[in-house]
Amino acid sequence: MAVNDTKQIEISVPQELQASLQEDEGCRFWQAKCDRFFVDAHLQPLGDKPVELTDPTPPERVYKTLARYKVKDVVLKDAQLIWVDDYPVWKYEFSGQKDGKAYDMVAASYLISHNRYIVTYFYHAGSETARDDALRSIKSLQDSKRTEKVEAQ
Repeated sequence: MAVNDTKQIEISVPQELQASLQEDEGCRFWQAKCDRFFVDAHLQPLGDKPVELTDPTPPERVYKTLARYKVKDVVLKDAQLIWVDDYPVWKYEFSGQKDGKAYDMVAASYLISHNRYIVTYFYHAGSETARDDALRSIKSLQDSKRTEKVEAQ
């Protein structure tokens, strides 16, 4: 996923993330439906605003993503600062309801090049296998040099 002209983010998920042709409140986003979970990734431009890494409060964008998929009765179960590829990443775990069914969600917030990258995994409540897959995916996050040519728009 392209961040800017020189950087991209790589993440391991079972299915290729598909870019949306539309934006979500100024954010580019990607999605994939995998066997055990659904994943949504947003790239939120931050501009030059300073971001406080010590605040464990999930970014508003996480709650907007949960609402976008009509998850109700959302409860934050855990917030933890972890390190992935030498970057601080906030990992959040939630529970909620969608269409009368219980779901768990794991979200990760990763700052890169004046952007916040937020990836959210949705899976059936209590599925430890799906949770483990989501956590493995989060730990695979890395940034790298962008290799494809960027065309002027």
